[in-house]
Amino acid sequence: MIAAYVLIYTQVGTAAAVVAARRDMPGVPDAASLARPYDVIVRVEIVRVEAGNVDVQARLVVCRIQALGRGARTITCPIIVSQ
Repeated sequence: MIAAYVLIYTQVGTAAAVVAARRDMPGVPDAASLARPYDVIVRVEIVRVEAGNVDVQARLVVCRIQALGRGARTITCPIIVSQ
């Protein structure tokens, strides 16, 4: 599994809608509103990983999140787990 946190800067007044809409998104198990500078944080999980397909799957999830924020800017922070 690959996971990341995505920090989202949304248009004014859309943060609550982004948090609520993530409930219908596969690969986004959690989201919360934040105080500035970013409005929302979501946890993204890509469970099924096929060789060469990880980047495509991650981009699809982030694009869906950006669409929810109506032109949102995002920063994706991959989670690195040491074993």
